[in-house]
Amino acid sequence: MEWTLYPFLALVLGEIAWVDYWEHAIYDFDTLLAFALVLAYKYLIHALGMSLLFSLLGLLIGLVIFFVSYKVYGFEAFGFGDVLLLAVMGLWFSYDFFSYFALTFMVSGFGILLLVPFLGYRKAMQIEMPLAPILVAGAFLFVLMGKPSIVLLMGKIMG
Repeated sequence: MEWTLYPFLALVLGEIAWVDYWEHAIYDFDTLLAFALVLAYKYLIHALGMSLLFSLLGLLIGLVIFFVSYKVYGFEAFGFGDVLLLAVMGLWFSYDFFSYFALTFMVSGFGILLLVPFLGYRKAMQIEMPLAPILVAGAFLFVLMGKPSIVLLMGKIMG
């Protein structure tokens, strides 16, 4: 049943990533649609309780990042659409949310580290990359990898 959700969710999340990449904006309707799709799915499989808790956790993590980045940069570097998208990801991945979150940010951080030698530190740090494409690509990568536990993944990496 989970795979019946993926085509619809992929369309909505893909559209969110596309719009954020080109317009640097995430529309509330799109995040609400993604939230409604995942919410309906979680309701149908009777896994709504913990999923809502992890959605709230994703929202809280997003709010912390939002306020810290605003304080550090003096402008909205991490938008409220990104906060809502983290809530959707928390709802979708439930127990696996921390593994998704860690894997997504580790891979994106590694990607930035790979850019530094080619562009130089100053130029690499000036790149303004919207977060939604990273979160969405991380979600698809996480699902394609079989939703691995970050603890097991780190064990394999460390040897």
